[in-house]
Amino acid sequence: MAGRPGPPAAPGPRRRPRPAALPADGALPRAGEVAEIVPLLLHGLDAPAAGVLRLLATLDGAELAPDRIGAIVEVPDAAAVCERLTEVGLLRSEQHGYRCPPDVAVAALGRTSPFPFERLCAQLTAWVARPDTDPAEVARHSRALDRAAALAETAGRAELAVDLAGPPPRHSPARCAPTPGAGSSAAAGRPPGKPATGRPRPSSSTRRASAAC
Repeated sequence: MAGRPGPPAAPGPRRRPRPAALPADGALPRAGEVAEIVPLLLHGLDAPAAGVLRLLATLDGAELAPDRIGAIVEVPDAAAVCERLTEVGLLRSEQHGYRCPPDVAVAALGRTSPFPFERLCAQLTAWVARPDTDPAEVARHSRALDRAAALAETAGRAELAVDLAGPPPRHSPARCAPTPGAGSSAAAGRPPGKPATGRPRPSSSTRRASAAC
């Protein structure tokens, strides 16, 4: 009499498949592959990198210098963190700082809330108001300043946007009115040959100054 067949052998342990989008040799992904692996890259970020990416994603493509990033996010070596994020395609290195690509920003903000606009505005306002801040650097960050002001206004905190832009210059009626022979209204009331002075303002403050006239 033939013996009864025994129970089927238990299957061996399954090997966890490696995500197809990640390079098997550990090499950095090519540009066209970054969008496919953004969720995997975001999942592996440490706290400093996640904070930097959250800030730049909130700025919606605006460029920010590493020292400003470090002060806002409170990361000691923001430049190194930004370089690490750039190497894997989560940030872009620009002439004056770093920015977050749109597809990465969408994915990042889909996993976390935007960076707190109150802290963003407070840090940028304090930096702009410092006497040792280079006006040219403020001008280079105008897009980030405008974005921070827009976030504050959208949240119903217009006073933060006003503080960030600074008080608009006071204009007298004589200065606002065109002056014969003057190149512009800004030149009226200024002695010939004396250059204009003053810190460059974000475009929002420029619009308010123009509206005052």
